[in-house]
Amino acid sequence: MDRCGAWMKPMFISMFERNDADRIFRFLDHVSSPWEKLLVGASLVPGLLRQAASAARCAQGLRFTCGEGTQ
Repeated sequence: MDRCGAWMKPMFISMFERNDADRIFRFLDHVSSPWEKLLVGASLVPGLLRQAASAARCAQGLRFTCGEGTQ
């Protein structure tokens, strides 16, 4: 998030708007149940997931364009 926090901010806002805070914290701490992981994942808008993937690639110094891969 240091390098591409602006890309990830909408994803975190969406997660907290659509889920209980305790569920999100369990998810982020890797202690959520498989069902909770599905609920969190299902609550994210596909465009936000694409933005998060772009942010992860950005943090690694890779380019990512609309799901077409890296260069």
